[in-house]
Amino acid sequence: MSAKADAKSSAELSEQQIISYIYDIALDPGNLDGFIDRLESAATGNSGGPAELAQIGALSALLESHLSRAEEFLDRSKDVDTGSATERALASFDATPALLVNSALQVVEANQHAKGAFCVNVNDSLDSLPFDEDDVDELFTTLRKVLRERSGKGVLVSLKARSADDGQQPPTLMHIHWLDLDIDDQLEVAGRRGYALLVSTDVSWPLALDQTLNEVFKLTATERDIVRALVEGGSPKSIAKDRNRSLGTVRTQVKSVLAKTRTHSQSELIRVTMSLMEIVKRSPLVGLPGQNVSVEANIPSEHYAQIQSLTLNDGRRLDFLVQGSGDGHALVFTHMGYGLMRWPPAALQLAAKHRLKIITPIRSGFGDSDAVDKSADILKITREDTIALLDYLGIDRCTYVAQGNDLIFGMDVVKHYPERIKNLIGLGPRLPLSSDIQYNGMGKWHRFLLSTARHAPHLLYFSAKAAFTLGQKIGGEQMFRNVHRNSPADLDTISNPEIAETLNDSSQITLSRNKHAAFAYAKELFASETDWSDLVHATQHIPAWYVSGSQDPLGDPSTIAAYRETFPWIDIDVMEDAGQLLFFQKFEELIPRIAESAQTN
Repeated sequence: MSAKADAKSSAELSEQQIISYIYDIALDPGNLDGFIDRLESAATGNSGGPAELAQIGALSALLESHLSRAEEFLDRSKDVDTGSATERALASFDATPALLVNSALQVVEANQHAKGAFCVNVNDSLDSLPFDEDDVDELFTTLRKVLRERSGKGVLVSLKARSADDGQQPPTLMHIHWLDLDIDDQLEVAGRRGYALLVSTDVSWPLALDQTLNEVFKLTATERDIVRALVEGGSPKSIAKDRNRSLGTVRTQVKSVLAKTRTHSQSELIRVTMSLMEIVKRSPLVGLPGQNVSVEANIPSEHYAQIQSLTLNDGRRLDFLVQGSGDGHALVFTHMGYGLMRWPPAALQLAAKHRLKIITPIRSGFGDSDAVDKSADILKITREDTIALLDYLGIDRCTYVAQGNDLIFGMDVVKHYPERIKNLIGLGPRLPLSSDIQYNGMGKWHRFLLSTARHAPHLLYFSAKAAFTLGQKIGGEQMFRNVHRNSPADLDTISNPEIAETLNDSSQITLSRNKHAAFAYAKELFASETDWSDLVHATQHIPAWYVSGSQDPLGDPSTIAAYRETFPWIDIDVMEDAGQLLFFQKFEELIPRIAESAQTN
């Protein structure tokens, strides 16, 4: 066989392998990870960076029909796959501890509330539950009976906490219900079969309630803890004992809470908090468009950071979020591809101290902001949308704070409307480089998606949709852990309950159970991975500050050095022990500097 024939055979084999991978991914998005590893391995062997992607780019015309069909498979998979049978059994218990046990009395599924409240994990035996031994024995007896009788009638069991020593802590009431799930090879033990669903009737503190109490009433962390203890049945005396504080101190704190909430008694405070709790349970992201949030008359609804909507001249819907001081110094704060627009409670307190008004346009295709078609100029769309929002809010000039890849949007606004932006701040900024050096230092997921936009554009929409569909399957937090596995700072941040709650609320505009922004994300990557150095040169005149994290998967030291060499007037400060979630890790240091810029004329 000739060398030419050998090359043709090799090309055909590669094409077949690529097509095979695409359909594997369409049927199970989890296979995308293996496909990326395959490309990584090939790139290492060839010492040519994105060589495999360049080859795919050359074949893209041949692959287009396969990609179209594969996308249909992805969509179909998303429609029918709503999690395993055990996950579906717990899906409706989003604010209540709930767990599922099998006929061997082992935990097969538990939601986060149950894991936190009962210190239990999948595969644990129920004898590890933190309840009185006699009560646990009664629980076992009840479960065996329920699983033997396989009755649809529920049973209520009372469980006293093992640590309760003075009778003041109320018992936990557990409702037990038998389930016959659609699972092959169900375990049968001593005549017991099926699954038992255990749901606590305790008041469960929704994850978003702490942030809401801060936004609505400006309660401190200590005051929120006092409210929670009262709602959960504590008295000032028991709270003082648990917190190792004097009774007088706790009573003073309770008085402060009553004053801030404009309530006149502990019972009224509890009623107001319970009403607010129900609102939060119905609306994980308070103020989502289309939701009618009715608030008690004595709850000042104007303190909610609600998503608002603006109808643009072309009829499109543009959602936006305004946080902080209503009459403060304005700044635009972009949300990145992750949708991270909300500031944590502690950051909002700093914003209030510095009188900052934080404005986030929710870009086309994210959340409920109307998407545009593939041929639309996303830079022009984003630029004009931003100016339209500033006009609507009556803001003539402001600071522009761009996270990550969003720097291109800030510079584009500066170029076309230099009188509207007085200074530019880049947090973990991405700048354009003609070489592929920037991809070499990235984490593998960032490297794959961003370099695909440059070298294999026909593959990008499919790959982005597969990645986002995978995120829906495994959950946004786990997807983030996969993508940021080499950034300890970012992993620590999403493990911080106070920050994680805000990140989860924010990211709903990018990835939720029923919707994702893959198309919008991919479209923006096409813009960021082209040569937009003209924008960088056109914005040299504007005062700017750039800061990056040492663990940012988008900007390793060699990439930052390349930025400085290519654009010598740009200097980028580097913060140690920070990653792509730079703002959420270092806001105590960043906000005063941002405020200084926002307050300049």
